Amino acid sequence: MSWIADVAPKIKTLFKRDAPDNLWIKCPDSGQVVFHKDVEANQWVIPGSGHHMRL
Repeated sequence: MSWIADVAPKIKTLFKRDAPDNLWIKCPDSGQVVFHKDVEANQWVIPGSGHHMRL
């Protein structure tokens, strides 16, 4: 067995990143994708389209 077979699985796990499910919110009107923290800071209003999200 070569040394690359031992190292390759370890390299893949180094670059694996998990993102939370609620990181982005999609506007139902315009389809714009907005960062969750920006919508929350703007009191649940989409900054670009002015759509009010349900609380």
